[in-house]
Amino acid sequence: TAAKPPAAVGVLCARPSPTSAELSAGFELTFLHTRHSALQGSFAEHIVALESCTTATGERIPVVAVRTPQDLARCRALVVPGGESTTISLLIRKSGLYEPLKDFVRRAKTGQGERSLWGTCAGMILLAREIGGPTSEGWEGLDGMDVRVVRNQYGRQVRPCFLEAEASPLPHRLTSSSSSLALQSFSHGVSLPFLSTPDPLLATFIRAPILHSLLPPAADAPPSPPVEVLARIPRELVPAPKRALAATGAQAELGPEADAVMYRQGDLLACSWHPELNKGDARVHEWWLRELVLHEHESSPRSKAQE
Repeated sequence: TAAKPPAAVGVLCARPSPTSAELSAGFELTFLHTRHSALQGSFAEHIVALESCTTATGERIPVVAVRTPQDLARCRALVVPGGESTTISLLIRKSGLYEPLKDFVRRAKTGQGERSLWGTCAGMILLAREIGGPTSEGWEGLDGMDVRVVRNQYGRQVRPCFLEAEASPLPHRLTSSSSSLALQSFSHGVSLPFLSTPDPLLATFIRAPILHSLLPPAADAPPSPPVEVLARIPRELVPAPKRALAATGAQAELGPEADAVMYRQGDLLACSWHPELNKGDARVHEWWLRELVLHEHESSPRSKAQE
């Protein structure tokens, strides 16, 4: 008989233990990654969201902050949060997590329910098999999903700038602090009809990565399900290469899947926005937990890509 998978769900916390100031603030760290992007992204909000979720029978799943291979060994599922992908990659190496994470990703990609991993924003970059745009020395991803992802097309993490999207079915949350660079960070309504309630949610994009294209499986890769796009935004919100050049100083090619903002492959999930910043709305976390982690339903209700 197959070994029973570990019980806990983890959130990658590639940083030291929380400071006393963070603890006294109750881990209310919204947009912390825009101030300390080199450390931890928004891991605390992911923890809060996951702790609010229940299974179909009303049980709660233990949630742990993952800093070491021993922490990861307790987990059947993991969230890799936003932040600065190069620094997260280096800290994964320094923490001895790289090889255990590669194995975790490999098992999740099969879709057999052994493991699940969800990458948001920088986590989406780390999960990609191919990266477009400059990377720093020492950067190494997890070689997971059969996709090519472009970094920095909305701008670099080192200099945040929040702007409004023009068209959204929901009220804007972010306001412009500079008009010189287009749509580096913005909010837009996204419809995910497979969630527990069909109401659109406000998706917050902060210097988001962009999906370029889907790739054929690698020749030596074990069998896995194909990549499936779950959500899209209007293509006019995606900066063209000329606008990316103005924002980052580097050309970035706009690919055929540039409007896709959420996709899955087996039990791997990636999205370019920050669902953890929707305070009091953990529907995406609950869906991931029930469908890709616990496999509570025989066949997951999946959306067609939203135009």
